[in-house]
Amino acid sequence: MGFHEGLAARFWQAAGEAMLDADFAVVAALLPPSGSVLDVPCGDGRLSRRLAEAGYDVTGIDIAPGALALAPPGLRLQQGDLRALPDIGPVDAALSWGNSFGYLAPKDTARSLAGLRRVVKPGGTLILESGAVAESMLARGVSGRSEHGFGGITMRSARTYRPQESRLEVESEFEADGVVEHGRAAYYVHTTGEVVRMLHAAGFADVELRGDDGPYEVGAPRMIAVAR
Repeated sequence: MGFHEGLAARFWQAAGEAMLDADFAVVAALLPPSGSVLDVPCGDGRLSRRLAEAGYDVTGIDIAPGALALAPPGLRLQQGDLRALPDIGPVDAALSWGNSFGYLAPKDTARSLAGLRRVVKPGGTLILESGAVAESMLARGVSGRSEHGFGGITMRSARTYRPQESRLEVESEFEADGVVEHGRAAYYVHTTGEVVRMLHAAGFADVELRGDDGPYEVGAPRMIAVAR
């Protein structure tokens, strides 16, 4: 079962809402004060909604129709694939948030970054967030088990790291009211240096690595790349 079906969808929607205020504060501080923004993948539109409320001209794209179905009405959202973005640009800024970086195979990641460069105006900004970079994920220890609860749903996860592939595999169990469902996910884990080099190869000239409150440091929960 995927992220946007059944208990997994309800869990991640509740988790996203719980983190929304903090995420939006970071995003708003990095974006230009106004203009057009592409939110991709937008999921259920939680950040698209906040950006639209703040006066941005927002377009959201996600590959999962189940995620888009959870979005509130009135947003400009459409189904699309990071590997082949629709011709929607140019935009002043693009946002790739929600730990979505790393799900694609490396060659497809390169294609997606080139597509983002294509739709962002010259001088525009790409904000790319990930907790799945090596200096964050591996520094904290990656294999093992964890348990989290949101929206009345408990998620128990078992993580296995495959060093030869730099790939993290996650088996999850979601439980609520006696109902149990299972899901799987995997990330390709890139170093921050690899991320910077991929962004340069895609055509972004300047890349700054940040954490939530300043320059990125090894072990920080997530990396935010601000590329122009």
